[in-house]
Amino acid sequence: MPRKKKIYLEEAELNLIKAANITYENIVKEFGLISIQKLELEQQVKSIESRELKANEALVNLQKYREDTFEKLREKYGDGNIDINTGEFTPVK
Repeated sequence: MPRKKKIYLEEAELNLIKAANITYENIVKEFGLISIQKLELEQQVKSIESRELKANEALVNLQKYREDTFEKLREKYGDGNIDINTGEFTPVK
């Protein structure tokens, strides 16, 4: 069987195909990086939401603690004002 003669593309044609392949590969890489960045951002959002939930819970607990503390002080000293810097209690008349 006779060998078929090899046919070569012109350099300009080959360069067009190479450029198209490079562009395609770059786009695929970019989409891959974007996908990775998207996953990382989603994880950051979940982390922030989790911290926000914990912060909200801590704030609710702190508010309850303050209310309980003020109620105990009110029971002991009556209604009044407290100077946080000196600890002085001034009764309300």
